[in-house]
Amino acid sequence: MRRHIPNLLSISRMLLTVILYPVIISGDRTLFLTLFLIAGLTDAIDGYLARKWKVQSKLGARLDSIADYAFMGSVPIWIVLGTPASIVQQYYLPFIILAVVSALYLIVRINAPATFYHLHSAKLASASIYICAIIIFMGYGRQWTIWLPTSLVILAEIEELATIAGINQLPRRRP
Repeated sequence: MRRHIPNLLSISRMLLTVILYPVIISGDRTLFLTLFLIAGLTDAIDGYLARKWKVQSKLGARLDSIADYAFMGSVPIWIVLGTPASIVQQYYLPFIILAVVSALYLIVRINAPATFYHLHSAKLASASIYICAIIIFMGYGRQWTIWLPTSLVILAEIEELATIAGINQLPRRRP
C-alpha cells in the first residue's frame, strides 16, 4: 500500500485543482486557501516520499508532472477569478508574457521526448508561484509577487528546453 501513496498524492492534487475552481468562484477565500495549501503540500511531499521509500516510477513522475502543470497552470486563472479587477489589471502584462512564452514552450515540447524533467529551476519556480499566490490570495499582492514567479517560470522553461536540446544532441548507441 505504501508504494501507492506518492501517486495517490499526485492524483489528489489533480482532483484538488478541479475542486478549487468552484471554490474560488464561490468567494470562500478561507476554504480556497485551505485546499490550496493542501494541494501545495502534496506537491512538496509526493516526490520526497517516493524517493525515501524507494518507490519512484515513470508513472509517478508523469502523474507528478501532469498534476504540477494543471495546478500551477491554474494559479493565474484563480488569481483573475478571485482578485478584484482593479488589482488584476496590474497583472495583465506578466500574464500575457507568461502565456506567450509558455505557448512557445509547449509547441517545442510537443516534439520532445516523452520525458518530464524535474529540474531544480522548475522546483524553485513552483515554490515561488505557490508562495506568491498565497500572498496574493491573502490580499497582500504587489508587482513583485507576479514578476518573480513569471521570471522564474520562463527561466525554468528555457532550462528544460536546453536540457532537451542537449539530450537530443547526445550520440546514440547502436545495438
